[in-house]
Amino acid sequence: MNYPKKVVFVTGTRADFGKLKPLMKVIQEDRNFELHVFVTGMHMLAKYGYTCEEVEKAKFNNIHKFINQNVSDGMDHVLAKSILGLSDYVREINPDLIIVHGDRVEALAGATVGALNNVLTGHIEGGEVSGTVDELIRHAVTKLSHAHFVANSDAQKRLLQLGERVESTYVIGSPDIDVMNSNLLPSISDVKMRYEIDFEQYGVVLFHPVTTELEDLQSHVDILLRALIDSQENYIVIYPNNDHGSETIFKAYDRLVKNKKFRVFPSMRFEYFLQLLNNAHFMIGNSSAGVREAPHFGVPTINLGSRQNNRVTLPSIIDVDFDEFVMIKIYLADLIERTDLEGPGYRIALWFSGCSIRCSGCCNPHLFEPNKDQQISIGDLLEKIDGILSRYSDIEGISVLGGEPLDQSEGLLELFKFTRSRCLSNMLFSGYTLAQIKKSECSSILDSVDLLVDGPYVESLREDNRRWIGSANQNMYFLSERYNDSMPCFSKPNELELRWKDGQLSIYGFPSVLVPELEQSKDDSISKVLNLREVDHKNR
Repeated sequence: MNYPKKVVFVTGTRADFGKLKPLMKVIQEDRNFELHVFVTGMHMLAKYGYTCEEVEKAKFNNIHKFINQNVSDGMDHVLAKSILGLSDYVREINPDLIIVHGDRVEALAGATVGALNNVLTGHIEGGEVSGTVDELIRHAVTKLSHAHFVANSDAQKRLLQLGERVESTYVIGSPDIDVMNSNLLPSISDVKMRYEIDFEQYGVVLFHPVTTELEDLQSHVDILLRALIDSQENYIVIYPNNDHGSETIFKAYDRLVKNKKFRVFPSMRFEYFLQLLNNAHFMIGNSSAGVREAPHFGVPTINLGSRQNNRVTLPSIIDVDFDEFVMIKIYLADLIERTDLEGPGYRIALWFSGCSIRCSGCCNPHLFEPNKDQQISIGDLLEKIDGILSRYSDIEGISVLGGEPLDQSEGLLELFKFTRSRCLSNMLFSGYTLAQIKKSECSSILDSVDLLVDGPYVESLREDNRRWIGSANQNMYFLSERYNDSMPCFSKPNELELRWKDGQLSIYGFPSVLVPELEQSKDDSISKVLNLREVDHKNR
């Protein structure tokens, strides 16, 4: 036997490196082996903190760094580049053994190169199951590998069902459990000091894209963030992996940067992450850490969606589907996809039904009572709004009228947070005064409002001089810097719009004295629209 034997470890993520590091140290300290580390994947991306430096700080011998991707690359591109880079490296050093871990494309590249070059390949943590493409990759790595180091007997049975030989499978336990039970973890005070975390209680958030459900990813991450923000808990948020779709999550996390309830990190040392998780109040997301490491520490997990389907479930894990995550419904009486009569610019206009104020002379008395036949979930409404935005590129904002929108403040808040995330302006018409709203339980809604028209309609004080104002007691408040009263749109005359749809005539706008002008609506293919424009009293 020739010594030393060359062993190449392939590491592409912060997580697999943390699990493999103790084994790497054993190999390096054994004179019978020569350690080589092929560093690639997320390690090489500045977006994730350039964690290849953590590998270098471990002072391993023979570290080879290889950039296998750009942030926008698809997983197939990453796989192809990884195979090319590792193939050249393997041909250069001629190793005796390649070690890969888990279900990432870097592991698949390592097993592929090993199989096609007749290099013995060992796979750690095969035989696990999940509900996504990760399982396909993991089982493919199994079939390409020669030796299998699994966590438990159940995983071993799956490998045997896949056709692997019992003599080539070894039940060794889980490397991360070994780390968790070791003396390698820093103290929680050291963790908080290193990452400047001042939360006493906190939850940990780890949410990854599901590559088979990318069409739903935006709505899923929106649902998650709305729930996190509304909870008023403290959160440690760690970036997702680099699978296709991660950019959507990155952009969503931008909303959290200035929120004092959140600390967002591109990555974290594995040992430090484990101690942070060990001291967390709970964990939420769809990471394997929620169904493996968190239960080991006794930390409750809210597991979202399908990514961890078919994994071992424990009493501390609550599986939640996104359809169950947000169940808020509102009474929505009417919606116009695009109009310039209900606020500045082209807007989506929504009318809530149900009103506790019930002003005498109200132009919408039919909205006093909530219509149970017109209920819609917030999720469905936000999906509808996204569809409108995809059809119209000139939508500036939304206007919410009623009825009394603040009687459904929970749904209204979710709506405004969502539209704000889409860079839309929010205009609210309420029968409550600004002072009353500030003193109410729904005062936080004002943080998401750009324009507020407040106060009950008083028929005896009817006013026609100010646009979008019904009576003299009402006021328009500019609650953000987006608008001001010097803009031309606020001095234009009031307008009226009639829409004929499904045999019903509906009136919109804020008219006073009217003269009809018939014209075909350019944006409404369903109905003809009568635009009744205000004229001076002298010209009646």
